[in-house]
Amino acid sequence: MLWTAHGVKLIPSEIKFNVQVRDGARLSVSPSFDAIISDVSLNTILDELQAFPALFYDQSMAVNRNCRRIPLKPPAVTPDEGDHLALRSDGLRFFHPLRIHQYNCQDSEGVFSC
Repeated sequence: MLWTAHGVKLIPSEIKFNVQVRDGARLSVSPSFDAIISDVSLNTILDELQAFPALFYDQSMAVNRNCRRIPLKPPAVTPDEGDHLALRSDGLRFFHPLRIHQYNCQDSEGVFSC
């Protein structure tokens, strides 16, 4: 059955991502929203994506390692790779549910709800 969990991801980190101090000057770590959506930024991303070969999918991890989840997390090939993949912060590793509902909050016409 479908359900919805509302919660928070508490990812432990020693690094503060909002501001860093270097040589006494405060530097913003994240770019401004205007910089992200500027024509220059979007055109740069488009140019980089267009540089990929058209048949890139055939050599992708989704095909070569039969990985069909987002974000990509393939079955481990070696024990070291398995240990590394276990440290990833995606999925439910750091998710702390605050409330679980018995119904699907995102149901729409054509999708069954409980």
